[in-house]
Amino acid sequence: MDYPPLRLDHILVHNALCSPRSARTLLRNHDVRVNGVRCTDGSTLVSCTKDAVCIDSVPVLLKNDVYLMLNKPAGTVCTNVSDRHKTVFDFIRDEYKNQQGLGTLHSIGRLDADTEGLVLLTTNGNLSHRLTSPETHVAKTYLVHLRNAADGEKRLSYAQKLAEGISIPAEKKAKSFFSAPARLEWLDGENGTACRLTITEGKFHQVKRMFRALENEVVYLKRIAIGALSLDSALCLGEYRELTAAELALLS
Repeated sequence: MDYPPLRLDHILVHNALCSPRSARTLLRNHDVRVNGVRCTDGSTLVSCTKDAVCIDSVPVLLKNDVYLMLNKPAGTVCTNVSDRHKTVFDFIRDEYKNQQGLGTLHSIGRLDADTEGLVLLTTNGNLSHRLTSPETHVAKTYLVHLRNAADGEKRLSYAQKLAEGISIPAEKKAKSFFSAPARLEWLDGENGTACRLTITEGKFHQVKRMFRALENEVVYLKRIAIGALSLDSALCLGEYRELTAAELALLS
C-alpha cells in the first residue's frame, strides 16, 4: 500500500530508531541519507515504499503504520481484552497486531457494545489523538433507528433543538452536559423512526442520551462515517480491510 509520505523524524520514531526527543540529535550527529543524499531536516517528506533511508551506511527497513477499517458487529467491544464480550481485535489477523518497530495496534475511540459500524484501528498514535481530541471537533455520523415515530412537527422540533444544542442529564458515572450543535437528517421512506445524526463530541453513550433527552429511545445505532471517511458498504459485519491512500488522506 503506497500511503502518502511522512516526515523523516516521524518515520524514524515510528520505526523505533529513536525517541521523539532524540530525533533531532540523531539527524545532527549521524550520517542519515535519503536516496543517497545527506539529510538533517526532520521535516523532509519520505515515502516508506519508494524512498531509501540509511543511517551510518546501514539501510533502514521502513514500515508504514497500520490503518484498518472494521465494520463492528453488535455484542463486541473496542477494548483489547474482555471477559464478557468478543473484542474488535479478535477479528484482526496477528500480522497486523504484531508489527515490530511500530506502535501498538489500537482502536481510534470506542463504540458501545451494542453499537455497530465503523471502527478505525491503527498503530499511529498521532492520528488517533487528532481524531479523538475534543479540540479538533471531528464529526462522527450515525444511522439511528428510534422506538417512537416522529411526525412532521416533531421532526422539525428534534432537528432544531439538536442544531442549537440540548441539556443532557447525568447518567450513571457520566456528568450532565450541554451538547454541541448536531445535524439531524430524517431518512425518506421511513415512518419517522430512521435518521442520520452527526455530532462532534464523544461523550458517554452520547447519541442515546441525546434522544432520551428528547423523550425518545434509540433501538438501533450504527456509525457510518468519521469525518469525510464513510464505512465501506461492501464490508459485512466483522469484516475489515486496510484503508486506501485516498481514504487516509480524508482523515488528514
